[in-house]
Amino acid sequence: MTADQIDVAISIAQHILRKRPQLGHYAYDVADFSSLSTSAIPSHDLTRVHSALVGIMQQLASIKTPLAWTDKLKHLIGRINGESEIVIRQSLKELSILLDKDLEKTKMLMAGDTFHHLVGDVAKADTLDNIKSMAFECLGTVGAVDPDRCEINDEKTGMVLASNFLDHEESINFALHLLQEELIGAYRSAHDSRLHNFLTYAIQELLNCEFTSDLVDPKRLGNVPSLIRNKWKSMPSHIVDSISPLSGSKFRFSFTNNISQNMLTYSHTTLYNSWLQHWLLRLITLVENKDVKEILMPFLGTIHAGDAVISQRLIPHIALHIVISGSPGE
Repeated sequence: MTADQIDVAISIAQHILRKRPQLGHYAYDVADFSSLSTSAIPSHDLTRVHSALVGIMQQLASIKTPLAWTDKLKHLIGRINGESEIVIRQSLKELSILLDKDLEKTKMLMAGDTFHHLVGDVAKADTLDNIKSMAFECLGTVGAVDPDRCEINDEKTGMVLASNFLDHEESINFALHLLQEELIGAYRSAHDSRLHNFLTYAIQELLNCEFTSDLVDPKRLGNVPSLIRNKWKSMPSHIVDSISPLSGSKFRFSFTNNISQNMLTYSHTTLYNSWLQHWLLRLITLVENKDVKEILMPFLGTIHAGDAVISQRLIPHIALHIVISGSPGE
């Protein structure tokens, strides 16, 4: 790092800490500077940088409320399962230090017929080869991990609607499932500005199913029922960080679904994406259930924009709903 880069990094950390009374639990998302490598720092800057880092670490320590060992572990693994490579790498470094510091507590992760589920959470967090190596080093600290004793799942979780949208609470949980498993990833990776706008609108509308802007305002947080607060807190931090700015947004779009209910689904195109889009839009015209409409209508923009991935996720649920609740002719 150059001297200028070092100064910028330190000034950013100091700026954040000027707001430390408002950081709350986010203080644990600030990197642990004690594990920071200083090998790349020029020797003539080392004393100054070390002094600044010590000051930053002391300020951080003063605002961090003590956490139980397992809570520290859960928090680190939550960061490891985020989407930022830099955050994942730093969190794995901190995890390795945490495991080495208390081997007796680390042994608890190996107790029983299967390893603690957090072991599997580390294993499924790997992406790039260098991050895989760091993750497996952490597993090596835990002990020789038998794959048959780990629950490792790299796939997105699915959701089955047992009540066919007749249970309002289940419908809300489905909306939040779509938000977490489908929309956020697409929103963060979208390069097309038109699609990005449609995804922003869909996130905003699904948030309105249950969440309000009070959740991100400490002064009004007490107005939110505890059940809803707990749902908000249960979401991974990288998802909360993405959706928080949209909780009070006011995007508006006007969509017109001109697909005829009587038009043959298979007759108008030989292109898969076009066929999928047409079929899904046609199925939406058949929906009468209020909850289904409120969940699906915000997706009209992404469907019209040709997003096949999200459409593929929606098709099974809406098709099954129409089969169960639709007319005999359908």
